[in-house]
Amino acid sequence: MSIEQSFAPILLAGSTALMFLTVPLRRIRSLLGWGLVAGLGVATALVYLMQVVYGFWDFRNADPLSYAGIPWTLGLSWIPLVIVFSDFVRRRSLWLTAASLVVFPVGAVLTHWYMLQNGMLIYRNWSLPATFLISLGIHLAILASVNTARIRAES
Repeated sequence: MSIEQSFAPILLAGSTALMFLTVPLRRIRSLLGWGLVAGLGVATALVYLMQVVYGFWDFRNADPLSYAGIPWTLGLSWIPLVIVFSDFVRRRSLWLTAASLVVFPVGAVLTHWYMLQNGMLIYRNWSLPATFLISLGIHLAILASVNTARIRAES
């Protein structure tokens, strides 16, 4: 495995470690389905649209588990990240929610920046600010979904 291809498994391991360090096990269990849908599902749809359909991105040797133009290990790393984000915003702390809405999109930008610098990702008619904005939009949608589910559960 090349140095570039080791990045995706390291990202998956790091995001999984972050999840286990910050989210209680019982909440991980309750959010796992949501992590699969909003994590892997959104990641797969986003990469398919941005890379395969529109051609804005091009992953190159970025993931040892790529198939049909989709880097699956990178997609899997979204599952624990969505669980962490969802748990943070469910805690009803305005500060934690606001910080999460900045930190997670900045993390996406830093990940893309690293991959761009190392030739694992090529942008075509795309930019890092656009990555921040699309990530912010996705996280706002996740926040709205988490809050809607919480309100329904409390009713």
